[in-house]
Amino acid sequence: MSLSFFAFYWRISANWGIIAAAGKYEDWIEFKNKTGSTVNMNQYCLSNDRMNLTKWRFPSGTTIPAGGYLVVFASGKNKIISGKAHTNFSLNSNNSSIYLSDTTGKLLD
Repeated sequence: MSLSFFAFYWRISANWGIIAAAGKYEDWIEFKNKTGSTVNMNQYCLSNDRMNLTKWRFPSGTTIPAGGYLVVFASGKNKIISGKAHTNFSLNSNNSSIYLSDTTGKLLD
């Protein structure tokens, strides 16, 4: 499957960026839906581990509207906080790879 409908970006924490919760800066991954249709994200997974591509599945009901954005925090908290999804893994300067796969673990490009 081609991801021509996505552009995604991430950052590794410093003292700038998006404040996720409790005044703390968190790493984030940003997705952009470049199509004219809503994208259902619960058919996708994120991981920072090439050997475990289905490490974190997008919560049920997660969508990106046409032309819209979605920010997911890579905080390691594995929960929804103030309506924002947090993955079960975090990023660091030694491990900055992010993988997007389908729910069967097929790596997407």
